[in-house]
Amino acid sequence: MSKSIALILSLFFLNCRPLESVRVTVYHITGLTASGEHTDSIAAPFVAISRDLLVKYPLHSTIKLLDCPYEGIYLVKDKMNKRIVNTVDVFSTDASRKYDPCDCLIDMHTLEIADNFADSLKSAELIIKD
Repeated sequence: MSKSIALILSLFFLNCRPLESVRVTVYHITGLTASGEHTDSIAAPFVAISRDLLVKYPLHSTIKLLDCPYEGIYLVKDKMNKRIVNTVDVFSTDASRKYDPCDCLIDMHTLEIADNFADSLKSAELIIKD
C-alpha cells in the first residue's frame, strides 16, 4: 500500500511546476495557423508560441497567462519563427490597435493538469494491480 501512495505522490509532483516568465506580444494575421486552422474560424482566444516553449506547451494545449495585461486562458494554435525565443503572441482581431509587449507568467491551464493527473492515476492503478 505504501508503494502505491508514493507512486501517486510522485506523479502529482511531476505535474507541479514553477511558473516561468515569458515575453508577450500581440499579433494580427489572416491565414492558416500551424494547427491547420484559419485564423478567422477560431472562436476561442489563442496564441502562437515560440518553438523553445513548444516542448512544455505543445500545439492544441491550453495555457494560462498571469500578472500582465493579457491575463487569461488561451489555446496554443500556432508557432513562431525559429529565431524568436521565450515568447508568446496573443492573437488579436483588432489590427488597428497598437499593443505594447510585456512580461507575463505562463502556466499550463489547471484543468489540463488535472486531466493529466487523472490519467496518471489510472495508469498507476493499472501498474499496481499487475
